[in-house]
Amino acid sequence: MRKLTLTLSAAAMALFTGSIANAHNHKGHGPDADGDGVITQAEHAAHVDQMFARMDINQDGAVNAADREAKKAERFASMDTDGNGQLSPQELDAAHDMRGEKRAEMRKQRKERGTRGEGMEKRGPHKMASGEHGKRGHRGRKGGEMMHMLAQADTNGDKSISKAEFDAAATARFTQEDANKDGRVTAEERKAAHDAKRAEWQAKRQAGMAERKAAKPPAN
Repeated sequence: MRKLTLTLSAAAMALFTGSIANAHNHKGHGPDADGDGVITQAEHAAHVDQMFARMDINQDGAVNAADREAKKAERFASMDTDGNGQLSPQELDAAHDMRGEKRAEMRKQRKERGTRGEGMEKRGPHKMASGEHGKRGHRGRKGGEMMHMLAQADTNGDKSISKAEFDAAATARFTQEDANKDGRVTAEERKAAHDAKRAEWQAKRQAGMAERKAAKPPAN
């Protein structure tokens, strides 16, 4: 069940990151294909198709546990360079080095995009630690939001997301963020949608904390 949840969570992640909520991308990457700061319905639809194709590893028209197993097999095959069905220490070391290089490249790209500017480096150890804590909190909110999107996408509750379900969930998100319903989502609309979601999740978190506090038995 945990593996299945992780697989579907990945689909929810695709819906979240493939939507207009976080469209911080360079030209040609992400939903804003031409990099003009506005996401059209055509750009959105094309990006959703790309995201689903990437998630549907076995190309059976659905994202589910089978895709997770297919992804694991694909990853193993990429590491098993001699194709003998076993991973030698040398192959494991090579895979580890490659992951490190990819992470370093991703960090470099994020820094170039300004998502990790010099400001954090100048804050000092204490404030940097606080920043990391804040990021963990943000990931927690995003995780809850993704699971909510997952529940919405899997409309028949079969723990598998079809292309139709994926498209419907992504379209609903686009429509929600397209405040003036002109078929385009601007940076201002993205920010407004993000702020509204953040406020909603903060309110839910505070309500949950208050509920747990009220249910906690009094200390002797």
